[in-house]
Amino acid sequence: MSKIFQIAFGLMLMSANCFAAATSSVIQQMSFGKILQTGEFTVITLYTNSEFTDIQNATVLSNGHVGKVRYSVPDGETATINLNPPPMITTEGNGCTINWVNIVPSFDGSLNNFQGTKDVNITAVIIINGTCANGTYSQTIPLNDELNTNMPVSITIGEGAGTIVGIKQIAPMNFGELISPNTNSTVTLDYNGNRTPNGISFVSSKSAANGEFQVEGAAGTRINVTFPDSVDMGRGMTVNNFNADTGNAFMLNAEQQRMRVGATLNVPAKIPAGEYSGSYTVTISY
Repeated sequence: MSKIFQIAFGLMLMSANCFAAATSSVIQQMSFGKILQTGEFTVITLYTNSEFTDIQNATVLSNGHVGKVRYSVPDGETATINLNPPPMITTEGNGCTINWVNIVPSFDGSLNNFQGTKDVNITAVIIINGTCANGTYSQTIPLNDELNTNMPVSITIGEGAGTIVGIKQIAPMNFGELISPNTNSTVTLDYNGNRTPNGISFVSSKSAANGEFQVEGAAGTRINVTFPDSVDMGRGMTVNNFNADTGNAFMLNAEQQRMRVGATLNVPAKIPAGEYSGSYTVTISY
């Protein structure tokens, strides 16, 4: 016995958008301009009118602008463009990590079945963790459209024009009055003015004081501090292990910033009584 199956074939034809007919071109790269960081966590929002908003820990030295992409369709044809940029793109900088987030395309009308040309603005928010070394940092943001369009974006980190940095002493360092020890001893003076003895006794703590300086310059300027390895006080007594509450590298948080300094005094056994003094050089670079 045979069984006969009847199979019907159908075909439905529908109109479709031809993406191959559309073209894209980047007519303006996105830029966050040039900024001066004034803190280790910097946030800047680039708005659709190319203005910066919600600026945190930064001084704008030159303005940026939105990115622009132009989509074009030949006469008599239509196309639909779907844009889906990634939520975040990360750039590893020198001393920092830069995250480009909230990447948003904006345009007039619709990209659905459009004709002619359509310009699309691309905006974003930049978040910088850490303190970037001076220079220009760039990245490419894929817009994830059917044409594989990529938007270049950049930011320049730099110092303010005419930055001048200076330093002056506010108070000298003083280890106070000590009793000559029977063995080699040390006194550690921290940058808060507190002394810690090792094998030596104090006559009085009232005269002890940490050193203090004032560093002056544009807020946000990165400062490097260098202390001498050792200073001779005479009769074999030396001072070393200089340290500051700012650390050896820091960013000015104001035009004038105090820097407190401590060190270690190395006292030889049975050093003769007397008043000893010396000087140390603090070098700053920026």
